[in-house]
Amino acid sequence: MINAIYIKRKKGEVSSRVNLPGSKSITNRAFIINALSGGRINIINPSDAEDSIVLKNLLDEQGPTFDVGHAGTVMRFLAALFSIIQGERILTGSERMKQRPVKELIRVLSSIGADIQFLGKKGFPPLKIKGKKLSGGKVDINSTISSQYVSAMLMIAPYLENGLVISLKGRVISAPYIEMTLDLMKKCGAKIHEKDTLITVASGEYTPADIIVEKDWSAASYWYELVAISYEAEITLSGLSKQTIQGDSVLDEIFKNFGVRSKEIAGNTVLIKLPQPILNRFDYDFTNCPDLAQAVAVTMAAKGIKGILSGITSLRIKETDRISALSTELEKLGVATLCGADYIEILGDKINKQDVTIETYQDHRMAMAFAPLAEVLGEIRIKNPGVVKKSYPGFWIELENAGFEITV
Repeated sequence: MINAIYIKRKKGEVSSRVNLPGSKSITNRAFIINALSGGRINIINPSDAEDSIVLKNLLDEQGPTFDVGHAGTVMRFLAALFSIIQGERILTGSERMKQRPVKELIRVLSSIGADIQFLGKKGFPPLKIKGKKLSGGKVDINSTISSQYVSAMLMIAPYLENGLVISLKGRVISAPYIEMTLDLMKKCGAKIHEKDTLITVASGEYTPADIIVEKDWSAASYWYELVAISYEAEITLSGLSKQTIQGDSVLDEIFKNFGVRSKEIAGNTVLIKLPQPILNRFDYDFTNCPDLAQAVAVTMAAKGIKGILSGITSLRIKETDRISALSTELEKLGVATLCGADYIEILGDKINKQDVTIETYQDHRMAMAFAPLAEVLGEIRIKNPGVVKKSYPGFWIELENAGFEITV
């Protein structure tokens, strides 16, 4: 395993045709729906992200122990799935996974009769799950923690004896991901009614359907960032369409503030850099798109823009505490920050230090968010570059193709 890489900017305009991965969010939901349907869903262009491969492999295993590694989505989705499939299973993961809470999801599953025990610290993996037929009914879910809890419950709902009525309590975070789940379920025949904060799913089954996995808008954020901090750039994102069920497509509007303009040509999105005055300040609520916050924060730091990025509570319980990690690494670069429970404030100091090594904290988005800074610094060192395989295995190859030299 490579411990660190050096990324060096070559001369000339940043220009490339970039191959993005398929959306792992769509892929992972498609895999769960397909498993419940008995293999009747045709999944086209699934993601090659490590998380998706882990889920696919675990769905093919017999157990009794299932190790998700660092894949939080897989942990949550399988906890719900295994609760309704006959048999006893142990669901575990990495040491970091054992620090990521699942208490609310297990509480909700238990309220409809699921038999789940915590084998370590209460509220956290590993889990012992005795799967059985569940009746369903009405449940309340605290929707301020993770939308994945809601999605996990929604996807198993057609296979509950009485279906499921979900009442969302509190401010819903990452709401577009819940909408994505509902969209895919409907495509596969689920009967769903939505009213205010209530979602009703009728008992039934998924029916044969094709799910075409879109290119990943979350992965596109690092290319928008690169264009934003470049003097001159043109990047074509192959196959990325603005006709999408992914909420992270809002990054197209966000990055207009940083001089990035896009146009869709023949099913591809082309990014160009326009000269414009640099903003003094940019504030944004990322409640619906927290995975974009790292790319935006680093963009602001590179351009010396002040601002508060809020609505990012969920970043505290990701692969690492992303708020703390962002603050630590930006401070290394000479950028002062202030952090709270659900925000990071960039105080406006432009990056002013070189020869910096960026820690990635086993977090793919930390590696990809800081890598484009080679455009500004000339060179940057990234530790544990292999973490990108979690969502974007081809990222380093694509960065080389865009005009960067990568050495060990």
